[in-house]
Amino acid sequence: MLFVRRFPVSWALLCLAIVPVSAGMTASGGSDSDDAAAAGPAAAVIGRLESVEFSERVAGQQAMSVLADEDLQVMARYAAEQASPEAAVRILNALEQLLVTSRGLRLANVCECLEELAVCERPIVRSEAQWLLAVHWRPRQIHTLQALEEHGALIVRPETTARMAMQFPDAFDLGAPTLQIFLTAQWKGGTRGRELLDRLPGLHPQAVNGQAARNLRLRGRFPGRPTGTPPMAIVFLVKGHRLTKEETGQLRGAYGAQVQERGEVMLGIRSRAAVVSSGCGVHGVTPFGSGAAAGLRPGDLITHVEDTRIRSFDDLVETLRRYSPGDRVSLKVVRSPTAHRLSDRSVEVLDVTLKSWADYVRAINAADPETSSPDSRI
Repeated sequence: MLFVRRFPVSWALLCLAIVPVSAGMTASGGSDSDDAAAAGPAAAVIGRLESVEFSERVAGQQAMSVLADEDLQVMARYAAEQASPEAAVRILNALEQLLVTSRGLRLANVCECLEELAVCERPIVRSEAQWLLAVHWRPRQIHTLQALEEHGALIVRPETTARMAMQFPDAFDLGAPTLQIFLTAQWKGGTRGRELLDRLPGLHPQAVNGQAARNLRLRGRFPGRPTGTPPMAIVFLVKGHRLTKEETGQLRGAYGAQVQERGEVMLGIRSRAAVVSSGCGVHGVTPFGSGAAAGLRPGDLITHVEDTRIRSFDDLVETLRRYSPGDRVSLKVVRSPTAHRLSDRSVEVLDVTLKSWADYVRAINAADPETSSPDSRI
């Protein structure tokens, strides 16, 4: 049984379960919420979970795996409101098994059940659900990223950025894999959009639930840098995204500086310094961007976009917000010394056709053979 092997909280629940297992049913008898679990398959499973027979309680947990989605929701509400301690443990353990084995709509429903339990008023159930969601972040990421794409987000998965970093070390960070999420004018918004934005911080438990993440480290699961935790996520809000101020604030509250505003076009460079009075230094150039196609190189210093003086990376970002995909602009660039010209620096003007962020996402995903099949993209 999973709770015997892993969860300190579950041990606490089991200690509480020394009282007769029928106590939960007795204490909750007659409550208004009792009607929700009074009939159907869920009621039969609840009866087995609260049985005085150990074998029946085990069978009740196993029976949860074949319940319909609406019955799983009934079970989750029962764990949050009425279940005896042991029954609550078994419900959570059954949901954990479904979390790691389900796909598609089934996975979505299991995630929803656990997310509701993670904010319920019953402390011991709430902390256990938070723990499960923090440990099993990967299935949630699969489900959430697919749902985000269906709703109009552009996604570059962390495995792609990690593989690209090995192939193009100057263009990508060789550190932790990075999940890139772009919310553009294609984002559909609405009620479904808000639901997905609510779920988005859950891709990175340190952002949404710092205490749960600290507990992971304290319990010794991830010593040092926690390799079993989700990759860093960056959310790009692209001009025209139509998110409300409330939604934007929600994302900033979860991710802070990892939420970045961008214009419709991308140049495709990395710059280490945010403020350089002489221009924007080019540290890396992505092979999928506008700059690479125009001949930008690492070591270049961008001083002008058309007639606009550029003094920093932030200057460059703000200036590019004026342009649309397909626009042609000239960049004045101070070139770094080369093998053929070791002592001097020259000034060149590069003509650049600006690409969109959608162009970038399509190109980088096409360059990664592992993204060819949706099943291979976590």
